Amino acid sequence: MADGSWTLLDDVEAGIVPDDLAAAFDDREAWDQWAALPWSTRRATLEWVMTARRAPTRARRIEQAAAITSEGGRPR
Repeated sequence: MADGSWTLLDDVEAGIVPDDLAAAFDDREAWDQWAALPWSTRRATLEWVMTARRAPTRARRIEQAAAITSEGGRPR
């Protein structure tokens, strides 16, 4: 489709973390906690972030995912 909906989740399936989400993991420990999450949790979180329709929604989701992960929890 011309709107990109066919390729929207290609990066999610490949496990590619978008730059804005990676930047939200402000220290090595938070990044390590993200990497230790099960693939299914990381994938669901990436999809949740990628499917936000508006920039403020995406930013809020990224903030929530980073905060929960930094606290040792499982986002999404």
